[in-house]
Amino acid sequence: MDIEDSQEQQAAIIAKEWGVDVDTLSETFWELEENALRDGTVIGYWVRFDDETERETLNALGVPPGEFIRSVSLNAFDQPDYDE
Repeated sequence: MDIEDSQEQQAAIIAKEWGVDVDTLSETFWELEENALRDGTVIGYWVRFDDETERETLNALGVPPGEFIRSVSLNAFDQPDYDE
């Protein structure tokens, strides 16, 4: 699975990594963005929420106070290669 997969699949992976309810995440408007260095090396991902998302929902998702983004690890979307 990679970053190009459907938002439903992404939501399930993100919720699992964060230890939150996927339904709560799925009820919000969010976008997955690459967190990259200047040379283009991807070092992780950000989930950016709409600025109209209720603070209560953001709190439930572990988004820090005053913020509308939360990080996702670089390896969150890695899947084992069973062909090897």
